[in-house]
Amino acid sequence: MNLLLDRNHKLVLVGFAADIDPGSNTYEVPNLVGKAAAIEVMACAVQTLLDHRSMREIPRSLWYLVMLLFILTMAILTGLAKPIQAVFGGVGLLVVYFLGASLAYRYGWYADFLVAPVAATVCAVPAAAANAWLNLRARQRVVDLFGRYVPRAIVNQLIQRSDLQNLTLGGTKREVTVMFADIRGFTSFSQHLPPEQVVHELNTVLEVMVKCTFDYEGTLDKFIGDAILVLFNAPLDQADHTERAIKTAIAIQKSLRDHASGLKVGIGVHCGPAVIGNIGTPQRMEFTAIGKTVNIASRLCDLAAPGEIVVSEPVMQSVGDRFSFEPKGCVSVKGISEELKVGKVSISS
Repeated sequence: MNLLLDRNHKLVLVGFAADIDPGSNTYEVPNLVGKAAAIEVMACAVQTLLDHRSMREIPRSLWYLVMLLFILTMAILTGLAKPIQAVFGGVGLLVVYFLGASLAYRYGWYADFLVAPVAATVCAVPAAAANAWLNLRARQRVVDLFGRYVPRAIVNQLIQRSDLQNLTLGGTKREVTVMFADIRGFTSFSQHLPPEQVVHELNTVLEVMVKCTFDYEGTLDKFIGDAILVLFNAPLDQADHTERAIKTAIAIQKSLRDHASGLKVGIGVHCGPAVIGNIGTPQRMEFTAIGKTVNIASRLCDLAAPGEIVVSEPVMQSVGDRFSFEPKGCVSVKGISEELKVGKVSISS
């Protein structure tokens, strides 16, 4: 039906409002609170025709495109973002979608208020579950790799990092401080003891060294028989890594002075570049450091007498006057072509 009225003609509808004639038929309408009388519904219909505001369907291709983009955005957001960010982001996307659908309806387009939001929410659930599972696996991998090497506080920091997926085979070159600590005379010490007591005594000494290492947030790289290899500034950055290494060495020597076993350790410390990362195969790997810096630290440890801490010149230069050193001149070590200037750390009471 077409209604063609010019400005000189008026259209009047006569009837009763719902509150005047309660017995008349009433109808639910979207733009009123309560029910409207038949004449009010007719008036709205006539006004719609006069304004040429008939509702139209959104082209199917456009609707499918909008729905697909909405669902994909929701799934990607919940699948990649952190849980709290995913929740707020998902709710925000739903709000934006409903605002857009409401605006389209106001301009005479049939809008989808059900299918797309439900489909997007349904797709977001498995995406969020997959994201949570991957994060759990990544966290577990960090704990497996570093849980026995570094203090719990360091593990917690690693878990918060966004590059957990990069903890695979391979390494990076970085500046580190390496500390070797070796028990002196352990072979002769263990010759006259039963195996059970040998293991017990070894474990008590190693426990002291590991505790001191963790107190200064060092990374316990590995046990090498009756010696340990400790890294500083790996895997996390430590601006004072050389100072931490010396403090750890001093703490070990002080803690073992009155140890029941009577065992002493020699310690070597060196700083420089090394390749840090996971070395091995996909079936068996370990986090470690390789390079000349590690070799020099091992050789300095060999030079240290029981109860001594021998450090290289770069270490002494790095810490400045924060520690006292006794110069020991230049020495030649196996595997290193040039002579090394070394010093002994003065350990106060």
